[in-house]
This record gives sequence, structure tokens and C-alpha cells, in this order.
Amino acid sequence: YLTRVETADGQVLFEKPEPNRQQFKRVFGQSNADIMNHIMRSVVDSGTAQRIRSMNNFYYPAAGKTGTTNNNTDGWFIGYGPTIIAGAWVGAEQPAVHWYSTHYGQGAATALPICGHFLSKVYNDKAFRDYRKKVFAPLDTAAVAALACPGFISADSLRADSIRLAMQEAEFKQSDLIRIIQDAFRTGGDNDRKRNEEAERVRKQNEKLEKKRQRRQKIREIKEKVTGKGN
Repeated sequence: YLTRVETADGQVLFEKPEPNRQQFKRVFGQSNADIMNHIMRSVVDSGTAQRIRSMNNFYYPAAGKTGTTNNNTDGWFIGYGPTIIAGAWVGAEQPAVHWYSTHYGQGAATALPICGHFLSKVYNDKAFRDYRKKVFAPLDTAAVAALACPGFISADSLRADSIRLAMQEAEFKQSDLIRIIQDAFRTGGDNDRKRNEEAERVRKQNEKLEKKRQRRQKIREIKEKVTGKGN
């Protein structure tokens, strides 16, 4: 990954021809890579990086991960598509220089807008119009089954017991484990259904509270701009 090192004046200190990627040994299975792409796409579509969609009107296939260190000292975001990857870091040389609020200091608020602006510019450039047609590889059947998890499993659930038993058995094949998990999900009892309904109700209530918080924050920001006060 390191091909050349040069000074600020352009003097080459080290240079090596780029290796033939076709000869690289695969160390990460294709199915595992597809699953990771799927998980990282959810970060952009419904997780901490979803503001990249609204801030930059960026609606092409994308994945990524935000990151924030202690005391909001560093904000990170790595975003990528099927053909491009970009990263940004926002911070200072000394950890003493940091944001006092995670609302402003998190990676989604500092580094993400930089990557979002860059990716949007690239995809809107006619020279890279082919990027718009690229998509991530679809998941195979085994990967889909491995990700088919319910939103909530109680500790005393038959589903949890079935999964725990399967994990304790030695030398289980991946296909056998997937089949057992699927069977356990399909045979869940009525208590699990009620708990799932309760979990969904709580989730919706949390969404309402979050929307109220965001409205209050917008009102506060408007007042600060108009009056210079946050009251």
C-alpha cells in the first residue's frame, strides 16, 4: 500500500512499483466481505451517518462508519461506494483542544460533511458518471439467513435457548447453524410476539422523543443566530 515517499520539495526518498493485485492472497472471504458491506450500508441508510443523504443529496449506494474519541477530541468518518473510498479526520494535535458537546464534536457532525461533500462532487462530475451505475454485490442465501435476526430476543426465550444450544455443540457446520436459527425464529412462542410488539412500541416512542429534541434544538439555534442568546 506504500508506493512512494517524497519530501515537501518533491525529492523522492523511496519508490516501489505497484504490486500486481491479482497475485494477492485473499485473507477475507467474499461472503464475509459482503456481510460487512451490508452492515456498513445500514450505517449510512439508517444509522449515525444517515445525514450524508440529506446534507448532500447523496442517494447513491454507499457505506461507511463514523467515529468519535473521548471528550470529542477526534471526529472520523470513512465513507465508500462500490468504486471509491474517502476518509476524513477532524481534530487537533493536542487532545486538550476538543469540542465540549458531542452534538457538535461527533464524527457525524465534523468529519462526515467533508466526505459527503467530496463524494457528492465526484458522483456529480461527468468524468465519473460510471460510478453512478455501480452497486454493491447482493448477499447470497447463507448471508441473508445469517442476518435474519429479530429485533429483540428475551433471555428466557425458546429462540435464545435454541441458539445457545447450537453454539455449544461442537463442530457445527455453518449451514446447520443457520438452519437451526431459522427454525428457532419460526417457532417462537406467543410471549416473544408480545415482547416484540412492546419493543416496537418503545422504539416508536423513542423516535417521537428524538424528533421533539431535534425541533427544540433547531429553535434554540435560530434564537442564538437572531439574538445571540440561547435562552
